[in-house]
Amino acid sequence: MKIVHDIPFLHRENDKQQEERQAPAELKFVGSQKKNKGHILFSYNEKTGEWKQAEVKRNVEIGVDGVPVYKTDVTKEPNCIYIQALNLNNAKKKLKKL
Repeated sequence: MKIVHDIPFLHRENDKQQEERQAPAELKFVGSQKKNKGHILFSYNEKTGEWKQAEVKRNVEIGVDGVPVYKTDVTKEPNCIYIQALNLNNAKKKLKKL
């Protein structure tokens, strides 16, 4: 019978791999809103005071019954408030009301 000693550098690599596996990115559900037909989603950055049209990504998935299901995702940016409005002036008015 042969006795094999623990090799410390192998344990360090395994510990790093386990830490990477255990620390996934945290996802939080911020909320959802039904899209109004004809409205545009604007984003307002609180720090810079910049208004711009939000980036929206539309994904298509095929459901169980073979019918396509459409989902829209918004790329969220830090320190931004998202407002749906017909135009930019109406978005500014809605933000003042909030």
